[in-house]
Amino acid sequence: MDTSIETVAHPHLQKLLADVAATTAAAQQLRADLSDAGLAWKPEPGVWNVLECLQHLIIVDGLYLPKIKAALEQPTREHGSAPFRPSWFGRTFIRYVSPESERKVKTLRLFTPPPALIDVTVVTQFVEQQAAFTDLIRQADGADLNGNKFSSPATRFIRLTLGEGLTMLTAHQQRHLQQARRVTEHSDFPK
Repeated sequence: MDTSIETVAHPHLQKLLADVAATTAAAQQLRADLSDAGLAWKPEPGVWNVLECLQHLIIVDGLYLPKIKAALEQPTREHGSAPFRPSWFGRTFIRYVSPESERKVKTLRLFTPPPALIDVTVVTQFVEQQAAFTDLIRQADGADLNGNKFSSPATRFIRLTLGEGLTMLTAHQQRHLQQARRVTEHSDFPK
């Protein structure tokens, strides 16, 4: 996977490419550092293990990426070099799913991974999906990040611009990789 940010001209997309590359590397590092048992370990029932965090991202991204692809195919109103300007709703939504948010968010059933996931191939699946996500970010270079809109897979009433969607998914990935790392830092985590 080519992770170089020089492949796009838009500064916001360069940042997203760097963030996605860092998230991918973090997932690969978790796989390298942890045993299969460690990847599947839960501190308590109802708390996701590392694999469930990654499976959640696979599910969410798998539902959002086709919608983002469709938004990329819409006619462009604005030249793609315009600065990314999220709407008030977009900024709020991105902040809500970002790693800095202190809000606990109940996951919709649509986005919930199967319980007690122990399939370690999830890490490989996540990395492969990251390649598709990276390609979409590259394709967005020159597109209207502020105007091309799509509906959330959860409800048609939530509409995001292309830039908001790409940014939201990136922040959401960072949030759940941070959650996965916290599992490994638990005092009872198997070494």
